[in-house]
Amino acid sequence: MTEQSVTPTTPARHLVCEGALCSCDKAAAPIPIKVISHQRYYIHGIGTSRLIVTSHENDQRALNFGSCLATSPPLPCTAALLWRIPVSQQRIQLANGAYPLPDNATATCIAKGGQIHILTHGQLPGDSSHHSQFEPDSLPSSDNTTTIPPVPSSDLPETRSNTIVSLSGPDTVTTEGSWEVQFTQPPTPEDISLLHWVLEDEQGHQENTLHGNIRFTYRFQIHGQFTLRVFGGATSETMLSQTIEVVPSGLSSTHTLCRPGETVTFTLHTNPTDHPINWIQTDEKSNSSPLATTSTNSIQQTFVQPGSYVIQAITPQQTWQQSITVCYNRIQSIHTDQPTITGSTIIFHIQQMVFPEMNLPEKNKLHWKLEGPENIHCQGLQDFRHHFTLSGNYILYAYLYDIHQEAKLQFTVKTAMVHSGKWIDADGQVIRQAGYDQEIGLYFEHTGLETQRVQLEIYARQTLRTILVLAETLQLPASKKVYYQLDTHKSLQQKIPQTWNGREAYLYFQIKTTAFPLLHSDRTFPGNYTEHLLITEKQQIVKAYFTDMQEQRTYFVTDHHREIALKIYAINLNNTVLDITLLRLQSPHHLQRPLTLYPITALQPQLTQHTVLHRCQCTVDKKGTVFLKVPLNTLQHYSLIYALIKLPGFNAVYTPKILVYPAECIKLKDPLKASASTVIERVSIRRQQSCESLVWGSRVSCAFRKKVINIAQKLQADPNHLMTCMAFETGGSFLPHLLSGYRPANTPAPEAITDKQLGKHAVGLVQFTGTGIDHLNSRWKLDVSKRKLVRMTAEEQLKYVYFYLLEFKGKLNTLEDFYMTILKPEGTGKSEQYVVFSEALDERMGKQWYEKNQGLDFNNDTIITKKEVSIIIHKKYTEGLNYKNECSVNCPLHLNEQSTHQSQWHHPTDHLQLRGWYDCWAPERSKYGYIPERKSGKHQGLDFYAPIGSPIYACVDGVITESYYSDSYGYVVILNGEYDNESYYFFYAHLKDKPLYEPGINVKAGSIIGYTGKTGNAIHMRTEQEHLHFEIRVSDKVGRGLDQRIDPLQLIKELNQYPIINPDKNNQYAKNT
Repeated sequence: MTEQSVTPTTPARHLVCEGALCSCDKAAAPIPIKVISHQRYYIHGIGTSRLIVTSHENDQRALNFGSCLATSPPLPCTAALLWRIPVSQQRIQLANGAYPLPDNATATCIAKGGQIHILTHGQLPGDSSHHSQFEPDSLPSSDNTTTIPPVPSSDLPETRSNTIVSLSGPDTVTTEGSWEVQFTQPPTPEDISLLHWVLEDEQGHQENTLHGNIRFTYRFQIHGQFTLRVFGGATSETMLSQTIEVVPSGLSSTHTLCRPGETVTFTLHTNPTDHPINWIQTDEKSNSSPLATTSTNSIQQTFVQPGSYVIQAITPQQTWQQSITVCYNRIQSIHTDQPTITGSTIIFHIQQMVFPEMNLPEKNKLHWKLEGPENIHCQGLQDFRHHFTLSGNYILYAYLYDIHQEAKLQFTVKTAMVHSGKWIDADGQVIRQAGYDQEIGLYFEHTGLETQRVQLEIYARQTLRTILVLAETLQLPASKKVYYQLDTHKSLQQKIPQTWNGREAYLYFQIKTTAFPLLHSDRTFPGNYTEHLLITEKQQIVKAYFTDMQEQRTYFVTDHHREIALKIYAINLNNTVLDITLLRLQSPHHLQRPLTLYPITALQPQLTQHTVLHRCQCTVDKKGTVFLKVPLNTLQHYSLIYALIKLPGFNAVYTPKILVYPAECIKLKDPLKASASTVIERVSIRRQQSCESLVWGSRVSCAFRKKVINIAQKLQADPNHLMTCMAFETGGSFLPHLLSGYRPANTPAPEAITDKQLGKHAVGLVQFTGTGIDHLNSRWKLDVSKRKLVRMTAEEQLKYVYFYLLEFKGKLNTLEDFYMTILKPEGTGKSEQYVVFSEALDERMGKQWYEKNQGLDFNNDTIITKKEVSIIIHKKYTEGLNYKNECSVNCPLHLNEQSTHQSQWHHPTDHLQLRGWYDCWAPERSKYGYIPERKSGKHQGLDFYAPIGSPIYACVDGVITESYYSDSYGYVVILNGEYDNESYYFFYAHLKDKPLYEPGINVKAGSIIGYTGKTGNAIHMRTEQEHLHFEIRVSDKVGRGLDQRIDPLQLIKELNQYPIINPDKNNQYAKNT
């Protein structure tokens, strides 16, 4: 579709170019836009040029969102876009008649009604001077916004031009009209086939469409103003429009609904004739009676009795009729905008009636009746006011004639109170100590304070002294759970007296209100004295433990195959570099107080008596944490592992120990497994094919995926559907012990879950309820409980997921039906309009299903339909596409397999190891990815330590594709070759001089292709910093940042060796040259 003029809502800042990210409210995820209308106009940026997006990018070739969620099940996207550009920004018109899109342009999909918005302009990031700015008053003239001149017409193929020029048809109709379009030349069938008609009402809603017809005919059902548009041309580049007024015809009345005793005027909309008009009234029992014979076109009639009537106007030529309903007014709904809280005066209003307004007799007749813990009845008041003193469930009636047929409102009056409060860090973890440089917040749960303004007061105490250090007004969200982050440096440190010892104080807080009384308003939080937050200026490590990579559990025992990490919490040590040494215990430990400060001299013997496994330096982040991956795969025997952490100055601490054992030699019993907080996965498969790729597959183990596929085959279902449903129920964590209502980050560990929590919450991969477990045990003769489920591994719990779903075998045909078996089984197989939950249903049945699942209410109309469930679960499926699995090298299913292709790999340099020296020893900075300590914040490859003149080898068989010099990379050579049957581009930078081979030359793995140097931005590096910059690219054309680049350590298994990733600083010394 072509562009439409609109009034700008936000100013345009940039022109949009190819690759700009666009969103649609009927699609699951944004996508980049493609230019299909030209190859002639560009935006010139830094080292690149990108095509300008125009208003002719208007179909699925330019924007294809994959699936359209406007239908159920979702259908393929068939975008047909009508772009809207503000009039003031249509001053730049290209030779093809299109307008460049500014970044505030929007579009409507006339196929399905989707609303498209531009999220990013698509120009490369950098200095603002390099972005093509949108200038509405003149054409862009800077070098950065010039366009490539159009191709001369002599070079263009000859095309036949036949455009639409006019639209003929009536401007005013009564019921039906016909409109026709004219061309510049007699139209061919092909010209007509490109026509597209769109009819819209006054609000812009689409009434009708027609394609491939020269004439548009339509019969209108309602009166009002409409807009008819017709689009022509192969790319719909021409549009004509006409405004149509639909006026009444036949017989009309001043009212179609009136009260008894009111007078209504009926008018016949025809040309006056010489014949009189006979008026006849017929009631709902088909009793007819003549009213009058008139020579005028109107008559007035007063109705006395309620009922339905038909008034007829009869002439010799024709008979017309008009229906009218006579009834008494009734109250249909009432509401209040205030929170229903004890101790406050609530005002209730009439929200809807049969008639828009009440007359005076009705105002005097209006009754209000309140039933519940408090009862009251009054009359003659337009609004109802009441001061509630008792909490509980109430019903309020408002009626004029019949209490049972008119409005009632059921509501609950709550007592406003704060239940609990805690101090937490930025990750939501409860803390007891913090430093002034740390991000901390407070968390509390309440009843009755949703959307209210409250007063937060924070107090500091030391011995017998207490002072108020912070008082702020908070606007609470609609949630019952509140998190509020503090600026400790500005808010607290300046308020606590310097005379207090070490500025050390215990913090607690209070929540107060002024609008209404708060129960236990003098209560302080946390309620337990020992949970008050100790804030101090001292530098110390307050917590250190071994955890999994998702930080879900603490490990005391694990096997050497498991990936674990050391998590450290420090206070007042932000941006401090800690020396961390991982040690294997060789002799009895003479120190028995982990995390206690010791002089470094007291711990020095441990460095000689115990085996050093790993040594590194890590920087404490702004949250006060360090997260260090612990390498265990080199351990072959039972080992007690711990870490020694050196702090600034002369102090150090050591961590609690963890037992690491060979997985092949031991299998822990279930009680020990639970107490160790570890999950042991044992897979014994002789020969298997590689894992099938599943949505969300990268979040689980190979064994888990294998069982999911097996279960899906037995259930005659799609394994991707099962993965999506479990991901939705567990927040993408697949934790077998996740409790309903908890986030994966704060759900308790299995051994910490109480019986009371199990009684209140569903648990596990599909959120098993007590009722569901009882049904499982009864139906399949099982003996399972919530307690047993939380102690299982995810793989073990899949057995009970299968039994739960078994009775639905053969019915799991769609994703929404699969999820309905978990959410509400009786909805399986129902239509998309099926009501799953609603407020009205909860009120009738005394349940809270809607409140617990309110997040599924896509349009917030208090009704959750199966269609809404479908939209949300399909979004979860789309999200899972980002986490599809690819089997890793150490996948258990591959242990006994031989690779079909043995990649011949040669290290790019001799004595391969990551570069370690920067301003300090920090080999982590030489890795790929986001590296905060680097100037750019990211690193596109790996830096390998290599003194000047070290030979550089071809890492695989391949062909030299490029060889050049740049100011940043210096001398560069690029090798294109295959690894594991996939083609990659291997990039070498900072060479000493020009590579030994020219582009196009084939080389073998291990061939010397150049020598390392210090060219480009490496020219001023010290001798201990000399290195080879090495990247792996998936395309020969790359963008900025990490675009088209991948992590070599993730791809090349030969690089995942301990000496390479964890170099010894003694091997990277400054050369004496």
